[in-house]
Amino acid sequence: FTLGDDGMPGASRQLAVFRVLKVLKLTKLLRVFRSSRILKRMEQQMSIKFGVIKLLKFIVMIVMVAHWMACFYYLAGTMNEPSTQHESWINSHEYPEYYSFWDMYVLALYWAIMTITTIGYGDVPSGTTTERVVSIFCMILGACLYSYIVGTVTTVVQGLDISRRAFEDKMDSINDYMSLSCFPTHLRRRIRAYCFYQRDTKSFLPQERDLYASVSPALRSMCAYYKYNVLLKRVPYFQNSPTQVISELALLL
Repeated sequence: FTLGDDGMPGASRQLAVFRVLKVLKLTKLLRVFRSSRILKRMEQQMSIKFGVIKLLKFIVMIVMVAHWMACFYYLAGTMNEPSTQHESWINSHEYPEYYSFWDMYVLALYWAIMTITTIGYGDVPSGTTTERVVSIFCMILGACLYSYIVGTVTTVVQGLDISRRAFEDKMDSINDYMSLSCFPTHLRRRIRAYCFYQRDTKSFLPQERDLYASVSPALRSMCAYYKYNVLLKRVPYFQNSPTQVISELALLL
């Protein structure tokens, strides 16, 4: 601590300590993670693909991490002794004199995004030891986050089109089987043409037995009813039949 004439810590260092205490209060924001319950409810109510949901979660995570990094970097720029204030990134440029607080936040956020994406133009340099320590921590965090996101997003994007991926796996298996069985060329072409016909006519879809096997008997009856009730009620004998009868008939058929 820098002591004054009365033996008490200097005002600048006291102000820095108070700012650190305010930052520690940010831990209360961890309660936001309880919103995962809300997200789970939304996933149950919406039919959005899980790959799209994961991409949205990654975007939100990047924004949150970049925001926190920007706040800490700006805080590090204000936690300096009067003798080193001119070396801070806040005072090492000409624009801060007329920039507003919002402009400085955008500048810090710009530095945070550069750090996360490992671009690092270097136009917002760290001038003091405190800023360099924060920069080192943020660079390590940003490198880990960027590597994790790139690897995961690649997997997510590949799995967005499930039907196409399943069709490609199926075609690979069929081609291997025809090669091992020594099928003639004309037969292989006909088989491949038929498989592509199925794909183009949307016939290559998950079997409804897979859906029925994953739900309860009551839901299974409801699914069968809503899919086949119009067809069954075209029969005069079944026009006035109860819903349960139509459901049981649909399941038997």
